[in-house]
Amino acid sequence: MEVDDRKIASPKELAENFNNYFSSIGKGLAENLPQPITDFRSFLKVDESGVPFEFTAISSDHTLDVIRSMSCEKAIGYDGIPMQFISENDLILSPVITHMINLVIKCSTFPDKQKIARVKPLHKKGDRFNVNNYRPISILTSISKITEKILTFQIRCHLELNNLLTDCQFGFRESRSTTLAISRLMEKLYHNFNNAEITQGIFIDFTKAFDTIDHNILLQKLPYYNFRPSACQLLSSYLSDRKQFVKIKDQASGMKNISIGVPQGSVLGPVLFLIFINDLINSAPKLEYILFADDTNIFSNNPRFLNSEFQKIVDWCTANRIILNCSKTFQTIFKSPNRQLANQNDYIVNLNSIKLATIDSTKFLGIELDCNITFKKHIAQVCKKLNYVILLMRAVRSYLDEKMMVNIYYSFFYPHLIYGLEFWGHAADCYLDEVYLLQKTALRIILKIPPRGHVTSQFEILKIMPIKMLFKYRFLILYMICTSSGEIIPDRPQKFYNTRSKLDVLPTKSSNCRGERSLLTKGVCLYNRYLMGEEASVPPGFRGRLAGALWGSGA
Repeated sequence: MEVDDRKIASPKELAENFNNYFSSIGKGLAENLPQPITDFRSFLKVDESGVPFEFTAISSDHTLDVIRSMSCEKAIGYDGIPMQFISENDLILSPVITHMINLVIKCSTFPDKQKIARVKPLHKKGDRFNVNNYRPISILTSISKITEKILTFQIRCHLELNNLLTDCQFGFRESRSTTLAISRLMEKLYHNFNNAEITQGIFIDFTKAFDTIDHNILLQKLPYYNFRPSACQLLSSYLSDRKQFVKIKDQASGMKNISIGVPQGSVLGPVLFLIFINDLINSAPKLEYILFADDTNIFSNNPRFLNSEFQKIVDWCTANRIILNCSKTFQTIFKSPNRQLANQNDYIVNLNSIKLATIDSTKFLGIELDCNITFKKHIAQVCKKLNYVILLMRAVRSYLDEKMMVNIYYSFFYPHLIYGLEFWGHAADCYLDEVYLLQKTALRIILKIPPRGHVTSQFEILKIMPIKMLFKYRFLILYMICTSSGEIIPDRPQKFYNTRSKLDVLPTKSSNCRGERSLLTKGVCLYNRYLMGEEASVPPGFRGRLAGALWGSGA
């Protein structure tokens, strides 16, 4: 590690330098923030008719269920008690742990020993010798994780049952995922494409968002979500007097106090962050939002008021002591390839008197989106990853049988195929054919077929879907998930008499090829064709798997 123009390699020195940096970065950034002009309370809304929340005592059976749901492979906290030990003795220990947790709830005090974290530096990207490129992951004690999980469960139930979290938030919530977040954006873009509208997207980056959360602001927000004083007191105890140290190899640093931020790697930290950032959308309600934890993205098809509305978001950040990273915040203008901007000046957005950068493509939750939604860049990245896997498969083929090679395909090759396939599978055939060729190469390696050998007929024998069939398979599942969750509402005709037609849903009319990609258009058409047995791309060998997937999604 390079520190003050000198290189250090001693584990003890490395641990101390990491701990000094992690414990001071949040406080140092917060001290340099300008004083807010607007009070953060002005963005909050009081729910006077809401249900009050306080933590309630738990039973031993509940604790037992939580213990059995936790992984035994997690890292061990500073107390040296592994989760496996607790799991193997769960019947004996669960009444004791239940009594401890009920005392925490009754006294509204989180034990100091459970607030000590061993921090693991996790490299993000960039220079590995630069401490700024590492993220602190807090490894807590097993008892602390169990306690936090129970408290988090009660908070989540309160927030979700009373609809207190914004519908735009997809991070750290049950039945929500990156796929649903991407789906909402794509449906928005396709709708605007269909109406010949231009979509302006601003992708916001916060500097050390989790590490700069102001405890006082967070605790003062809790009553707005109907947290009673006892619940606020317990969470205040959880956040105060936290300590951490860094251990590298066998050398540990000294203890450092943490007075700002929520611990990354904890169970309770993410839900507290969701509460903290939840009122962001109140600052500029005219804009459309898609949030995934601290990954904040705003969209508008009216550039005239975007600049002024975006300034309100900047005011929210200042009021809440959140640092908006100007150098990593940018915009992308999504439009048809043949559409020209009438007035370039209308799409200029200023951030703290600095013109916001406009880029042609951006990575949104792992999917590379270009301004024309061609997915060309994303597919190129997928092919690059698949080529690495093919090299691996060639290297091990002579040592493994066919069954093991299929397992390697599904373990290393398949995950790159399926992530976001529901969206980039709409790309032109010339791009998808590149992926299909790599699929066939993988099958040749599995079956030990010569490079130019015919393998098209082997897909069904190995129960491996070709890329275009896999796309329709996953797109149908996404359609059913979005339909059953209310994310999209298809148009169902009112039939007053029996007809021969089995069509249950009417597709939305589209005026261009981008609009045809929508779930309400292509998804409905695929669904209707599947019901009528006309989907030729789903052969009999895969019908059962598709039917089971649709049934499991709530169809």
